Amino acid sequence: MNTRSHLPPEVVGRIAESLGPDVEKKDLLSLALTSRVCRVESQRVLFRTMEVKCGQGEAKGGIRAHSLFLEAIINAPVRLGQCVRAYTCVWLAISPLHTDFHSEESFQQDHNGFYHRPNLKAGMHLWNTMRRALPIMTRLAHLTLAVGSVAEWGHSTNGVSILRNCHFALESLVWGNSLDFPTLASDVLPYQPLLRSFGIYHHAEDKPVPLITNFPPDALPHLRNIHGPTSALVAFIPGRNVEAVSWTINSDYDALEQAGRLLSRTQYLRISESRGLDRVAQYLVSVEVLCLQTYRLNSNPDFSQLASLTSLRTLILQNRDRWSPYDLEEEDIVAWRDSVEEIAATTFVSCSTLERVLVEGFDNACPYTIIKRVGDGIEVGEELQLSEMMEIFEPWMPRPLANLADIRHYM
Repeated sequence: MNTRSHLPPEVVGRIAESLGPDVEKKDLLSLALTSRVCRVESQRVLFRTMEVKCGQGEAKGGIRAHSLFLEAIINAPVRLGQCVRAYTCVWLAISPLHTDFHSEESFQQDHNGFYHRPNLKAGMHLWNTMRRALPIMTRLAHLTLAVGSVAEWGHSTNGVSILRNCHFALESLVWGNSLDFPTLASDVLPYQPLLRSFGIYHHAEDKPVPLITNFPPDALPHLRNIHGPTSALVAFIPGRNVEAVSWTINSDYDALEQAGRLLSRTQYLRISESRGLDRVAQYLVSVEVLCLQTYRLNSNPDFSQLASLTSLRTLILQNRDRWSPYDLEEEDIVAWRDSVEEIAATTFVSCSTLERVLVEGFDNACPYTIIKRVGDGIEVGEELQLSEMMEIFEPWMPRPLANLADIRHYM
């Protein structure tokens, strides 16, 4: 069939949509070869999202994939630039210290002590390419970016400068270094009127993020979701209808109660450090779903403070050891699993409104067990299915996600 003659762009577009994003890219590329209309619609789907997940030792391939993607956009800015809706690049690009681009001289320098030397120059080249390509993505809605630096780890970076000439209106922004937070708050966030979700990660524990009390009150009117340290809560919650908060508590204990008082209208709350819960529980009167990254193996957590949460329906208990399962002894894992029912029973006693508890284990394929209150007792149910997990964790997510790996990345 001659698709140019018989299929209008609207129909071809639906065909392309049906092939992505879960299908192999080769199918979209095959469709692109059939006609000009098919090529345009296939490229629209192919370039809509860029998210290459790289494991350890795979950075070189990830840098190459991102470089090819960005170079294609630079070479066809009008046709491809406006296709990109979501862009994710985590710990691949390397920012310069004080300039917008890496100069030729900087590539010749020996950056002693840099923590990721094998891919240093490739990461520097990627930064330069990204610096040219991001402003072309005029319809970008979701940006997740974590950049390295030739500075020592634990310092703020020059990464925010990459957004200087960008004019997209983001719906979600996830940033990889909380020490850049003051610069983001002054130079970027006040000019993102459509932003609904903001997250900032990888906080250096020994370097508190300064509190910002003068953030423009009329900025970020649509903000609904925050992931970050106490500074982000204090800056953004006042005057805004923030429904979901993922609170990273590190060394900023002095401001806990100040932030806690701001959470009286929050419905979905995740706290990374259980030591802070007893200081703020009295303010959490609207929390319906509480997620605690609180456990270690064979621990005996105190849930008495849950009595203050009079709206709580669902409690999620995350396992703090989940990132290093290979370091655990089998008998420890068995002992932990045996204690799940007892731990859940304790939470139901502590909170009369609680209906279910989700307990994270060590099975990466399906890691949560659901335990429900049934009359005066409890019932241990089946492991939580992916569709149920997506629904439960959706309020904390910066954008619609596709799989368990995405949930783990943001939670």
